[in-house]
Amino acid sequence: GNRIYFNIDTTYLCLNKSVLINRLKYHLMDNIFMPTAYILINCILGKEEDIIKQISQIQQVKEVRGTYGVHDMFVKIQTDTVDEMNNTITNSIRKINGITSTVTLVSIPEQGGRG
Repeated sequence: GNRIYFNIDTTYLCLNKSVLINRLKYHLMDNIFMPTAYILINCILGKEEDIIKQISQIQQVKEVRGTYGVHDMFVKIQTDTVDEMNNTITNSIRKINGITSTVTLVSIPEQGGRG
């Protein structure tokens, strides 16, 4: 039928097949296939802390750090879809007052390892 039964520590669990498949897809996307991008940002001198505070309020942002070197900060974002990633970068991050330039690096899930 349309149901799958599990026996977990003498507790029976019954799930609808489509619910189980959707939960597995979400779990796989969450851990493996979520679009991830690293954004290198340059900004107006003295605006770093304000920009970091604003960026850290964006739901898709997983990490934001000030940096030494050519770029002033980097941001890691993860989204459910590529469209959401593009929208987050274009309409949320790049429109923050004081950001002068960005470089976006989109990760390749099949290449690389940890975290």
